[in-house]
Amino acid sequence: MNSGYNGWGRGFEDFTWKDIHDSAVASNVLLVDGENHLEKGADGVVESLLADGFGYVCGRASRAFEGTTAHNRSFAFVHPQDGAPGWFFLVDEVENPGQRLNVALHPASADVSTDIPDEAYTWKIRRRKPTDTYLTIHLATSPSAVEMRDGPLTGHSQSFIGKYLYATYPASGHRASVLTLLLPHDDDHPRPAITRLSVGDVSAARLEHASGASDIIASAASERSHETEGAEWDGRSMLYRRINDTLAFAFLRLGTRFQWQNTGFESDRPVSLLLSESNVSLTSAGGCQITFRSPNLQSILVDGLDAESTTVELRPGSHTLSLIS
Repeated sequence: MNSGYNGWGRGFEDFTWKDIHDSAVASNVLLVDGENHLEKGADGVVESLLADGFGYVCGRASRAFEGTTAHNRSFAFVHPQDGAPGWFFLVDEVENPGQRLNVALHPASADVSTDIPDEAYTWKIRRRKPTDTYLTIHLATSPSAVEMRDGPLTGHSQSFIGKYLYATYPASGHRASVLTLLLPHDDDHPRPAITRLSVGDVSAARLEHASGASDIIASAASERSHETEGAEWDGRSMLYRRINDTLAFAFLRLGTRFQWQNTGFESDRPVSLLLSESNVSLTSAGGCQITFRSPNLQSILVDGLDAESTTVELRPGSHTLSLIS
């Protein structure tokens, strides 16, 4: 949640109207060097992808920061499937990031516990249902400091003071990337076991679900090739699910290559795509030539038309592909 609204010009308890209305940290935001945003406006959505079982959107903000600093936030939802509950992730990419980055996230609760210091925290949330629901925030990127701060959560019918996460990350170079996982859970939808896998400039985690499915997620500050838990990939961020040594799906954002065992693709230009056993949902800003590899793959249908090849030329825009064996 953000700080909400309980009437023009009105504060709440020790928080002024300016705290609620004009302070960026009262919302779910990224700050650079702890400074307030210059303005509330953003550049808008720059990319999105909707597919069966998965949704992703990326927005960009440059006017909120001084100089050449710009922020791209990717938000994605992995739908409930394969016997595993749904979960979300954020990737915050910052160009010319300054000395440090701060991420503020506001669950709708003041009841928070520490699972692993500087890594995982769980809020108990019971707002509109009689049973306990929880949200775990897992910091796949290692922070330099984590604080739990008081923050107003206001509304016309009810307002209260919540506890929000304020995580600080060191930054340097041309680009920085912060990966955060958000996992809602309750007794009927158990939280997966999570292991941080971050190495060097790659932030990564493994999620092991009770169903036996395992999710591997990673983001990178650099554009070089990476290897994470058996997957080779070139791109900004990557997610794949394996079930009993079988690839269930893979997502790559702004990348040119993904390979896990004998399944993958290679593109001459960056694309964002979701790859499953027989379908691909893809978006490309500049068009691309892309080759897919999987056992027994014979041809590809592009937007319903048979390309009669495993290599296809795609125009800029969004496409749906079917992998024909």
